[in-house]
Amino acid sequence: MSAGCIRVLHVVWALRPGGLERALCQVIRASHGDGVAHAVLCLDASGECAQTLPRDVPVVVAACGGNDRAGARAVRQLARDHEAHIVHAHNWAAWPAAALGRCSVGSRLIWTLQGWDSDRPLTYKRRVACMLLSRATSALTAVSFEAAERFCRETHVPRQRVEVIGNPVDVRQFADVEPRGLRNGRTVVAGIGRLTEIKDWPAWLEAIRLLRRIVSTEVQAIVVGDGPMRGRLEQLCWRLGLADTVEFVGYQPNVAGVLTRADVVMLLSRREGLPMVLLEAMAAGVPVVATCVGGVPEVVIDGVTGLLVEPGCPDQAAKAVARLLGAGQLAHRLGQAGRRHVTSRFSLDRVAAQYVQLYRRVMRTGPALTERLASRSRDRLTAVQAGQGG
Repeated sequence: MSAGCIRVLHVVWALRPGGLERALCQVIRASHGDGVAHAVLCLDASGECAQTLPRDVPVVVAACGGNDRAGARAVRQLARDHEAHIVHAHNWAAWPAAALGRCSVGSRLIWTLQGWDSDRPLTYKRRVACMLLSRATSALTAVSFEAAERFCRETHVPRQRVEVIGNPVDVRQFADVEPRGLRNGRTVVAGIGRLTEIKDWPAWLEAIRLLRRIVSTEVQAIVVGDGPMRGRLEQLCWRLGLADTVEFVGYQPNVAGVLTRADVVMLLSRREGLPMVLLEAMAAGVPVVATCVGGVPEVVIDGVTGLLVEPGCPDQAAKAVARLLGAGQLAHRLGQAGRRHVTSRFSLDRVAAQYVQLYRRVMRTGPALTERLASRSRDRLTAVQAGQGG
């Protein structure tokens, strides 16, 4: 790396397969060496996504879990070792440790909000912590307008402080993927994501059961991903009579290969930030059905780039998939419109360039003001986290 490059230390909870982690690794791969040198600190554990990073990107595991003070010490040490100009914290769990750790090092701080872990409003303690952290942060970003607006509404941080930079999709990986279309009278519905409660897989399986009743073609379903719910979901398949319909294939690093098998991708999450699975499916031209939660409506424009349904309504989802399959050219039209939309707004080249521009802009703004605010806020933040300053 050249002496004049910007050195960025990313702080994340882990690098297990997930939207945040895959988006981060894509941005690192696209910008590493292009005037930027990256390193990654995992507060809890590494994961499969670490294997996708360039070999000269250091990945350090602190294994400190939710201990912010231990995390701060790890941030401080690696920021010094990496000579980091910028510490970039990703989502909620990484922000306090990154803010506390980089104070004595002099690095600028950036925070990216991916999404929310609850529909409930922030507690008073967490709102105060967010306000203090925001003062100590040079730049705030969010992956969707919905996430940015909710954050500012609940924390009273001025909206103009939060820049929206979407998740990236490497459209080149999907350029040669063509939707399979119905083959041999068979419909294939794919679901891709971690097997966790937030994705509402029981509703997804129920939608498959209902779909079999209302379409004349044979229905097959592919569940791509792993997680703590896998055993329960496999048992649920038996109870719903879907054991011969649904195939659990586990985590698949080659998403493009999965999408070549799919007629439709269905995502029925209860909460989302800006889901990578939708960006990738749309980049491949595969039509999508998704719940209108989080930043999903910013990607899936109902009736234009896909179809939206209400969360917790598997009957709506089944009818939406059936509509795609039975309405002439609708599936093809939505698939191609989705591909154009994602290519123009969320391409990896575009998103990586936005982050590089952000890093350069933060480097041009002197850290003095932020440092004064950080030193003033640090003790209060520690007190709030300890339950003393609510």
